[in-house]
Amino acid sequence: MRRRGEAGWLSRPEQREALDDLGKFFQSVEKLMAGKRPPLPLILTANDLFGGDVVYFTRNGWSPDRAAAFVAVDEAGAEALDAALEEALAEGAVIDPYLAEAGQDHVRERIRLTGPTIAYGEEALHVSL
Repeated sequence: MRRRGEAGWLSRPEQREALDDLGKFFQSVEKLMAGKRPPLPLILTANDLFGGDVVYFTRNGWSPDRAAAFVAVDEAGAEALDAALEEALAEGAVIDPYLAEAGQDHVRERIRLTGPTIAYGEEALHVSL
C-alpha cells in the first residue's frame, strides 16, 4: 500500500473518489454547523497547531491570554468572528477553532482555561493508589 506523499498515491480512481467523498462530508458538516452559533457574547478559541496550547482570537491574531480575546457583543462582532473562524479553518495555523460563549459557564471552557483535572507528570508520582 502506498502512503501519502509516495509516487502513485491516489492513482486509482476509487481512491480519488473516496477522498472526494470525505471532502463532501466535511463540507456538509460545515454547512450543518452554519447558523448554529452560541448566544452572545462570543469568543473564538482554538488550539495552537504546533504547541497545542489553548489560544484565543484577538484583533491582532491569536493569543494564549483569554483576557485579550476579542469579545463579540453584537451581531456585527459575531459576523467578524464568523469570518475569522472561516479564515482560521482555511489557513490551518490553529486546530479545532470554534465559537464559545464568553462566560465560563461550560465545563469544557473551565477545563481548557485552568488545565487538567487529574494529576499527571511529577504530581502523579505522589498519588496513592
